[in-house]
Amino acid sequence: YVDPSIVLLGFYTGPTPGNLISSTINPESFTNIVGGETNTVTINGSSYVGRNNLKFHYEHNPSNNMRVDPAKSNIIDIYVLTSDYDSKFRNWLLTNNGSKPLPPTTQALENSYGSNLEPIKAMSDQIIFQPATYKILFGNYASPALQATFKVVKSDTSTLSDNSIRSQILTGINQFFTLDNWDFGQHFYFSELSTYIMNLLTPNITNFLLVPVSSGFGNLYEVACQSNEIFISGATAENIQVIPAATASQLKIGT
Repeated sequence: YVDPSIVLLGFYTGPTPGNLISSTINPESFTNIVGGETNTVTINGSSYVGRNNLKFHYEHNPSNNMRVDPAKSNIIDIYVLTSDYDSKFRNWLLTNNGSKPLPPTTQALENSYGSNLEPIKAMSDQIIFQPATYKILFGNYASPALQATFKVVKSDTSTLSDNSIRSQILTGINQFFTLDNWDFGQHFYFSELSTYIMNLLTPNITNFLLVPVSSGFGNLYEVACQSNEIFISGATAENIQVIPAATASQLKIGT
């Protein structure tokens, strides 16, 4: 910030001594600023000794009588899934020991990570830390509207036992919901899970279906979540049934 009451200069046109610079309001202040060593500049017919090839650091600071608008014009939401919350939640889902873990608060995330981002953000940026939460699908720990039973039709030529099929399907479901496969706010489509399981167990199964517990068939074939949520499977072996055929009664169609 250059105070125009102190010094006002025009464009510098070259290094040759004697180049004319448009005007100066306060010659004494100008002399104090540029000092005096190697170069002479002429301003309005008067000569002043100064220096060339200067290196300078420019700090854009307002004067005492100027006010900077403190309003933030660029709000940045950062969604954070901490490893501590992830491991505690998965352990609780697997063992059902203790109470359901809660995600860290916004303030806790800011205290942990804000100091790393504060030095590199712009002045107009406002960083909001959003804690990620898991949204459980299937199983007894999911909300009633999201609980479901997987029904699989076993091939007549399969030599696998029902327990083996259930075990392999459960492993496949857990692999499908691996954290690396999901992003915040990503929708769940049962068609993708069905294709994945069918590819794993063909030719031992001929059909793989999802039947909601509290609603009609097909209602959970697409599930949305909030922008700070990530899906996780709560299914267990008890939620997988091996059936001889996909009948209307098995699929609860018309009930």
